[in-house]
Amino acid sequence: MSPSEQIKAIYEKYPDLPDVTWIGPNFQRPGLMLGFDEGSILFTNAATGEISDPQRVSPSGEAINGIASIGPNSLAVSTRSEVSLFQAESPGDQTIVSFPGGAHGVVATRSGSYVAPLGPKGLLIVRPSSSMVQGFAVTQGTEGHLYFYRMAALHNPLGVETLVFANRKNGVGMSVFDSEDRRRVVRVMKFQDVDIVDVCAVVPGSLSAIAVSKTADLLWITDTSSNVEPVILRPMHVKGTVYRVLATSRHLVVLTSEALHVWIDLVGRALTGQFASPDMTMLVMPIDAVDMALIDDQHLLLVMGMNAVTCLTMADMERQFASRSAAGFRLGGSSGRFEKTSLDDIHQDWRTEDVEQRELVLA
Repeated sequence: MSPSEQIKAIYEKYPDLPDVTWIGPNFQRPGLMLGFDEGSILFTNAATGEISDPQRVSPSGEAINGIASIGPNSLAVSTRSEVSLFQAESPGDQTIVSFPGGAHGVVATRSGSYVAPLGPKGLLIVRPSSSMVQGFAVTQGTEGHLYFYRMAALHNPLGVETLVFANRKNGVGMSVFDSEDRRRVVRVMKFQDVDIVDVCAVVPGSLSAIAVSKTADLLWITDTSSNVEPVILRPMHVKGTVYRVLATSRHLVVLTSEALHVWIDLVGRALTGQFASPDMTMLVMPIDAVDMALIDDQHLLLVMGMNAVTCLTMADMERQFASRSAAGFRLGGSSGRFEKTSLDDIHQDWRTEDVEQRELVLA
């Protein structure tokens, strides 16, 4: 079943679901995961069409804002009130342990740790085990210096892992990650008036990342393990306040409070060093969405403000672009248009700072 077919089947089976607050891939098998505003989650299986019953996982009943998985038996779920770990060593043998502190999401590293951004309190780091006592660790040393809002975990074929952070008005942060280290350095880069709200990986198996500001400045970071300054791309005519950024192997997608913006072939061109481009084409789709996720590099899922999920395909956008139907078209019931947009390479005076983190382990 395609993602759109799975979404349709979910709402046919459960027409009165609460509001969706998070959506992404099913980490255990091909399919989807949905999180809801009253603290429950739901799974689908694309191969069988199976849809799980909604399961309450948040002890506080808060909205789900992040889900991550390590292997087939471990799941982490975050809300504004707690981060909960679920370990299932065998059917019917499940342990649940919660950290009583809200997070802005949660990610899994390739080496087997969960990391959750805790805002001004730093990071929560835990390497899950089958024990009822988990080794939760909260970083110290960044209080008053950094605000950890959103993050991404990257790795390359050599086994190097990095974490990249949206630190809001403190800019973008980068740190080489080793689960055995109790101390690490976060290298922070910012310029005047920047407010970084989201980050994403560029391509799998790479240490490249993209950060986006509240006003749609795009920061292209070629190597998050080095001290090379990002390339700043400043697009024109972006409507609304930026919420999220995602990248396919070819295109860049930015969701704002007013529209979905897709830069056709921006990623593909930038990977060859073609950053500044006065003739880029941008797809603009006025849409009321609050979050988005990318499935298999081809399906874009949008969490709508009216308790619905819309699925668009990158292939449809590419076909429309190839036909140059710039006068207007419809995708997934939404109207959109292609327009030329300048994308300028901006030079800024960067301010950098190295902030040391220490981990305080809590039982």
